[in-house]
Amino acid sequence: MQIIFAAPFVLAAALVFTILSLIPRARRWAIPIPAGIIAAGPSLLVVFIVEALTIHFFDHTAWPGRWASILYVSSGILGGIVGGVGVAVLASFVANVLPRPLLRLAVVLTGWCSYFVMLLTLAFVMDQQFSLYSGPFRGWSEALALGLELLLSLTGAILVAQNAEQFRTRRMRLPYGAPFRRRGQMPPVPAADAR
Repeated sequence: MQIIFAAPFVLAAALVFTILSLIPRARRWAIPIPAGIIAAGPSLLVVFIVEALTIHFFDHTAWPGRWASILYVSSGILGGIVGGVGVAVLASFVANVLPRPLLRLAVVLTGWCSYFVMLLTLAFVMDQQFSLYSGPFRGWSEALALGLELLLSLTGAILVAQNAEQFRTRRMRLPYGAPFRRRGQMPPVPAADAR
């Protein structure tokens, strides 16, 4: 049951990361937006549970049935959006302050998971549409396909992580080759003429 609830959020986050990571100018949004999408699911679930407990412990007959349902669903959706936006802002800040090796590792792991989810989804859709093979070696072919998907997604993630600095927002991004200790220092501003 939990995987059915989480699957749309994971698939949407993987799709958004895959699209944004392929566009160099949009890469700065490739970490915060998928993190917010994934966090929206648990936030939504937590708000629903808290609302269910408060309805159970307090007088739930004060509101008519339709209005109580509308309030329940709309506040749950609002809680999911607020939780997702909060996690997106936090993910953006963390991506900005990470040292280059850790940022590269984060991009590799995020890309590997996202590309793997997309490849699995494509393989599932293709298998459901065409039922490519149904012989005695189907288990071996599925294991080989799974290994190939893991390898392809890891290769794509490593290639994308070569430009890991593009995953920072512009105002905090370091120039190429700058060390981590210079991140807090601003370049000197030229003085204006006193005339």
